[in-house]
Amino acid sequence: ANNHHNNSNNNHKVITPSNSGRVINVLQGEMAHCTPTQADVLVSDDATTCHILGLWSHLVSLDYSSNTAQRHDQMQQPNGGDSKLATVAHIDSPDYEDCIRDAVDLHYRYHSSQLSSSSRQQHT
Repeated sequence: ANNHHNNSNNNHKVITPSNSGRVINVLQGEMAHCTPTQADVLVSDDATTCHILGLWSHLVSLDYSSNTAQRHDQMQQPNGGDSKLATVAHIDSPDYEDCIRDAVDLHYRYHSSQLSSSSRQQHT
């Protein structure tokens, strides 16, 4: 038998009470969103007939001031906010499309509000 836990190339981390940090456990039918300042780990399990969806996004700005556009990953926002957002959804019903749309829409609104906030601060 092939034991995946003894594979030296395994990059997975076993979460234990001594190394877990701040964990959000998403139960069946739930969805959670967080930034790195709010939690270290988002988890879900027991998806025998369900699906677990994970989304991760971060804000990227483009600098067109030179001849070539340069990408700048904004790791930390000037207002102290975080540009990364993670979502885990434990989907257990056939109306999952609304759940996915809501999650993607929340990511869009989160980053749009950061751009608006950053723009307002630059003009003051």
